[in-house]
Amino acid sequence: MSSMLSLFEAVEIRELLSFKKSALTKTKLFLESVKEHYHTEVLEEDIELSIQEIEDLKNILIGSSVEIQK
Repeated sequence: MSSMLSLFEAVEIRELLSFKKSALTKTKLFLESVKEHYHTEVLEEDIELSIQEIEDLKNILIGSSVEIQK
């Protein structure tokens, strides 16, 4: 059974997904410039968490249908 999202909710999730992807790209670029070991561990953890959150948001959009209210 798929859950129903309103059009507003679907747009919000897509905007959040876009933001998460941008933040992930920024973190990956920042990781390359950081040399201290403890900073890289924190950034690597953030990258792993962001990837999981992006997958979760994608799954929400894939597994739901959009309800258009008249």
